[in-house]
Amino acid sequence: MLRLRSLRRLNPAQDLVAVQLSLTDLRDLMANVRQAIVGTFYLFGFVLFLNLQTVADFADHSKTPMGYYVFRNFFFYCSFAASALLVFLLLHLVQWSVSGRLNSYARHLKASGDHAMK
Repeated sequence: MLRLRSLRRLNPAQDLVAVQLSLTDLRDLMANVRQAIVGTFYLFGFVLFLNLQTVADFADHSKTPMGYYVFRNFFFYCSFAASALLVFLLLHLVQWSVSGRLNSYARHLKASGDHAMK
């Protein structure tokens, strides 16, 4: 977002090529961020479901019902997953917002470039 703001401060009429190169670099960066978020999300899902297999594993010889321990472990995994998914949602929304602003600026730059050429 900071790089986009600094890019908006430049005058595209003076150095259009440099602005377009910076814009392309920012688009590439946003594509990489998007891929990193998606890859991390899939890794999180894999690890979560791998660990859900251990929801019934416990070492206790008390008279407490086994269902209590299963429920407690399952509740822990679900609360952890909800927190992690909230973080992924926030990351996605930030990335979406920055990409939208980047695309808006690119359209504005293209429109002003087309208008200047006429």
